[in-house]
Amino acid sequence: MGQGLSCSEYEVSELFTNAVQNGELDAVVAMADKYPNLLSLKTPHGGLSALHLAAANGRIE
Repeated sequence: MGQGLSCSEYEVSELFTNAVQNGELDAVVAMADKYPNLLSLKTPHGGLSALHLAAANGRIE
């Protein structure tokens, strides 16, 4: 069997942020289930949470 890719925490947080901004709800839920600490991350500039990013990008799901 093949081995899965190992992502750094930075890569995971970038993927999560992109999924939030793009409204990829299934991806957001899957990543949040696997890495619950992602839900408490804030952007370096402005301290925005995932909820803030989603709302700013018109995501209401």
